[in-house]
Amino acid sequence: MTDDELIALAECVHIGRTGTIEEIMKANKQFHDLIVQASRNPVMIDIIDQMQSIIYLFRKTVVYHKRPGLIDEHEEIYEAIKSRDAEKAEELMKKHLQADLDFSVHVL
Repeated sequence: MTDDELIALAECVHIGRTGTIEEIMKANKQFHDLIVQASRNPVMIDIIDQMQSIIYLFRKTVVYHKRPGLIDEHEEIYEAIKSRDAEKAEELMKKHLQADLDFSVHVL
C-alpha cells in the first residue's frame, strides 16, 4: 500500500473506535475497500464488487450488533500491512472475515 493508503487505513481504524454507528459503517466499508483495491488483483476486485449486497449485510450486522474485537482486528491487520508482512496480514484477514461470518450467522 502507498503511504496515502496507509494513512486512510489508519483513519478508518480511528473512526472505528470513536465514530457514530453511521461513521463506523462507512469506515468499515472503506477499510475493506482500500485493502481490496490495493491488491491490484482485478479478479478479486470484480468478485468483491459482485458481492456488495451480501457484504453490506455482514458489515451492517457486525457494526450494529457491535461484534467484539472488530476494530482490534482492523488495527492488527493495519499494523501487519504497515509492516509489509503480507503473510500475517493475509492470516489476520482470513480470521477477521471468518469471525464476521460466524458472528453474523449467530445473530441472524
